Amino acid sequence: MFTRRGIGLNNPGVIMVFFLIIGPILLIWGIAGYFMTSRTTGKYTVTYGVVTAVEMHREINYDTVETSYVATVKPEDGSIFETSYLTSGKTGYEYEEGEHVEITYDPSDPSNYYIQHADPKNGYINMIITGAIILFIGTGIFLVRKL
Repeated sequence: MFTRRGIGLNNPGVIMVFFLIIGPILLIWGIAGYFMTSRTTGKYTVTYGVVTAVEMHREINYDTVETSYVATVKPEDGSIFETSYLTSGKTGYEYEEGEHVEITYDPSDPSNYYIQHADPKNGYINMIITGAIILFIGTGIFLVRKL
């Protein structure tokens, strides 16, 4: 006689609400992080260096393998930094030994730097894109349910 509607993932309403909550959160977080990072890195200066070594990192998550790279870079102007070699953050970009890259650094504190292709803003750009896609899907589910 009575039927109960489930609250599981097979219910489009739950998926829609999830997407309409998570999408804007990621979008706002990504935009805020991007602008905060841009504001601090906007005062940075650029110098150049040469990649001397590349490390490949592999992470296995369930059935996927994620590969990232870390470069060791020798700055062309060694007087700026305390050490003669710098390392990049992890990135999907595959550096090559001998490649010339930009080193962006804070002139008042050269220990704050990042190496080309490992820009900290890239993660926030990915978050903005993911949030927009999730919000778009949630909005699509909402509109389809209203028809």
